[in-house]
Amino acid sequence: MKRQTFIVRLEDEKKFPIDFERFSDKRIETVMRKIIEFYKNLSNYDFFRKELDESSFLAVYETPDVNGNYIERARYNKAELMELLAIN
Repeated sequence: MKRQTFIVRLEDEKKFPIDFERFSDKRIETVMRKIIEFYKNLSNYDFFRKELDESSFLAVYETPDVNGNYIERARYNKAELMELLAIN
């Protein structure tokens, strides 16, 4: 079984998670490439489009440390996220 290294969450304006994906990649650049491909390819489906529309942020966290604390590695607001995905 692969070890989870990153969690990517779509969050609302209060930083409450709407959806999340887990990744076992070692580099954040690989995770971002995969998440962009994932949402770009699925953005036409109503379920994922609704989640993208409801979200205010996309946040990338490292797997929690021994104390259970998430380490935020990247955060994109709605405008930055839509620009990354090139979705209108």
